[in-house]
Amino acid sequence: MLVLIQAALTTVLGLIIKKMWDKKEAEKKELEELREKTRQEGQNKTCNSMKEAIHTEVVELEARLNKQSDDRFAEVKEDICLLKDGLQKDLYVDLCNIYDQYKARVKAGGFISRGEKTEYDKIYWSYHKLGKNGVADGMHKAVMEMPESPKGE
Repeated sequence: MLVLIQAALTTVLGLIIKKMWDKKEAEKKELEELREKTRQEGQNKTCNSMKEAIHTEVVELEARLNKQSDDRFAEVKEDICLLKDGLQKDLYVDLCNIYDQYKARVKAGGFISRGEKTEYDKIYWSYHKLGKNGVADGMHKAVMEMPESPKGE
């Protein structure tokens, strides 16, 4: 399930970034076309006031395009942060639930399997890599120190 969530998150993020990139490239192309048009018009007209007006329009368009791109990037960055926070919280809840199950089993004289430890470790490192953590470190250490099934199951 975690792998599917991570794959979906990666796919969504990739699509968002590609869309932003494509939009930025289209905006750059539009700006270059406008610059070329301005250059050609400047060659055909001798009126300095017309050149100044066109130059001002290009500068304003460039500023507008940059602001729009910056605003969209900030929105996407905020969305990514929200997704990361939500995913980390879900992983933390999973880690706590699994830890409680393992702890109860060991307390009752049971064991956990090597595979269970490996799966817990994978979830922990996915959680850990999202940052702002440390809360689950103690649980992770305790799980890794829990007795394994003598059969290695």
